[in-house]
Amino acid sequence: MRNFKPLALLLAVGLIATACKEDPVSLYPLFDDQTQTFNPGLIGTWAKKGSDETWEFTSGAKKTYRLTITTHSNPSGEELEFEAGLVELAGKVFLDLRSYDTAPTDAPGHVFVRIDLDGDSLSIGFLDEKWLKERLGRESYMTHIEANGKLVLTTPTRDLQYFFRNYAWDNAAFPPDDDEALHRVPQEIH
Repeated sequence: MRNFKPLALLLAVGLIATACKEDPVSLYPLFDDQTQTFNPGLIGTWAKKGSDETWEFTSGAKKTYRLTITTHSNPSGEELEFEAGLVELAGKVFLDLRSYDTAPTDAPGHVFVRIDLDGDSLSIGFLDEKWLKERLGRESYMTHIEANGKLVLTTPTRDLQYFFRNYAWDNAAFPPDDDEALHRVPQEIH
């Protein structure tokens, strides 16, 4: 029998480089071909009030989006690029972000965000790691590992969807942050 623990730790190290530093990551996506959705209203550039950070959504392949997050004051001009997929579970919409830069391991890492698109306003709530850690002990089907202090979910898509359906409306799981609300940037006409 093959020992998968070293492989899982190697993948987790790659995931750490691909995801937001404090957010839990998953080896599996939250959507599949049957549950993935697409909302053309998300296409465009979004910005936080009082911030120089923009989120630009463009169409990607197979009902996905390409998300480019840019901090305009960053002197190096670096951008974060993600493939993003949408899934609706229990009446709430979730964004699954996977970094295009998967580092040397080429292992995908998925970060989950609950969103609420209301016209020209996009509210976001990242999955809260402390809340998630408290639930993992109670939900035996939610498998995970920790590597270098990073929480990595190893639960397959179907079980992730079950979990998210159960907690879709829980604001403690996805704390809404008014500071995180994005607003559509009007397109300039040339």
